[in-house]
Amino acid sequence: MYRPDTLALTGLLALLSAVGPVSTDIFLPSLPVMREAFATDLSRIQATLSIFTFGFAVGQIVFGPLSDRLGRKPVLTATLVVYLVGSLACTVAPDIVTMLAGRLLQAVGAAGPIVLARSMVRDLYDGRRAAKELGRMGLITGIVPSLAPLLGGVLEILAGWRASFAVMALFGAVALLGTRLRLPETLRERLAEPFTAAAVFGGFGAMLKDRGYVVAMATMSLAFSGIFAFISGSSFVLQETYGLGEIAYGVSFGAGAAMLWTGNLVSQWVTPRLGVRRVLVIASVLTATGGLVMVGAVLAMPGLLGRPTALAVVLPYMIFMLGAGPVLPLATVQALQPFPERAGTAASLLGCVQLTAGSLAGVGVGLWLQAAPGPLPLALAIALAGTGVAVAQWVGRRG
Repeated sequence: MYRPDTLALTGLLALLSAVGPVSTDIFLPSLPVMREAFATDLSRIQATLSIFTFGFAVGQIVFGPLSDRLGRKPVLTATLVVYLVGSLACTVAPDIVTMLAGRLLQAVGAAGPIVLARSMVRDLYDGRRAAKELGRMGLITGIVPSLAPLLGGVLEILAGWRASFAVMALFGAVALLGTRLRLPETLRERLAEPFTAAAVFGGFGAMLKDRGYVVAMATMSLAFSGIFAFISGSSFVLQETYGLGEIAYGVSFGAGAAMLWTGNLVSQWVTPRLGVRRVLVIASVLTATGGLVMVGAVLAMPGLLGRPTALAVVLPYMIFMLGAGPVLPLATVQALQPFPERAGTAASLLGCVQLTAGSLAGVGVGLWLQAAPGPLPLALAIALAGTGVAVAQWVGRRG
């Protein structure tokens, strides 16, 4: 078994945290092709993203509190088995209905790894040490969204869209094997109270009374909404409006993910000097700037350059992601720090609200793009999310 404070354990927890990003990012270049293969419309094919986020959120409501009572490892093992089954169902899906059912099953299974990886960090570490560990995990996990769309584009060209789901199944199998063989149980003391709806929601109620928890949750959820708006709408905007191919789209998506990674890396250096709050404020300014610049660029660039260019979306999104890089791990630390005895429950509520917000953003962008094709709906959605992050941090500082 891997020991705490080792790179091996950090790497395994990062691998578990990457199950969700792999499941949303790798098949993005194939969305237009899948729409044709299933002979369906834009809203239904985008539902492969939104239904995943919905199941991902609902699963987190259950698995965190359950792991506070049964232990992290057995719950994690069960969720990875569910994820593997769902991935295989998606790989062989003959129609859009089967695909959506497989994605829902896949999503419920993927909810366990991310919420339990966060809970394990809180079991093992406190304060700035927890922030450092989540940051290190983020650096490793950040490689996945940087490379996944590019890999998905290559797989689409070489083997078709089903290959991406086969890779998800393989990834789930590796995570399951690592969990069974190398992951230690980190929960020191299990909650004695029964697993009932009253007990679970009573725990949630206590957290929602904590102002710091609510501010951190709002900050994280708004940042994720901007990211998921891009995930949901970028393949159609960049490929259909701007004419990018699968590989070019993968590179563009990876550029944003690389900035997320860069922001996380920089925060590792500056947080010990400036503190979590100051870094979050600086990061929130970047998210707001990126969103607002995107709106301005989308409106102005055709007039400036004589023709539309994907840079109007990609470059401002990189600014947004540079700010989101510190926001996600540091807001997580702020939220979980006051609840060491209920880390699973706190992580569950945090993840559920975050993913529900992302799902709503994805559905909203999809409907908006269907009604008004073009880059402006995507730009406005990211601007709203980015400025929302800044407003949440301003409210938190005033409190």
